[in-house]
Formats: sequence, structure tokens, C-alpha cells
Amino acid sequence: MDKSMFFESISGSLFNGRLSPAQRRGIEHKLSAFDRHGIVDDRWRAYMLATSYHETAATMMPVEERGT
Repeated sequence: MDKSMFFESISGSLFNGRLSPAQRRGIEHKLSAFDRHGIVDDRWRAYMLATSYHETAATMMPVEERGT
């Protein structure tokens, strides 16, 4: 994967051209984890990144869960 092209693409399409360093680190961490665990299917990678995007309100950083 061409990471520079990947980050350029998602910066514009998902982050309104403002991908923060923290968001980039969060995504890099996930991409590294995919590689470490042998997750090579791009469909799975996209699914997991999309889930992270939605579950973290696009921060791409861990979020503390709060229950009632």
C-alpha cells in the first residue's frame, strides 16, 4: 500500500482536508496491527478502519466507554 497516497485520499474525503497528527498516529497504529496480525484482505482493513472512524467520532484514538 502506498501510505502517502492513502493518507492524502482519506484526508480529503473523510477528514475535510484536516487529518490531525493524532488521527494519523491512530490510523498508523491500526495499519501496523493489521500487518502484525496478518490481516491482508483490504475489505477487512476497510471495515475495521470504518468501524474505528465511526466508533471514535473520527478521532481515530481510543475512547473511554461510559455506561449508565
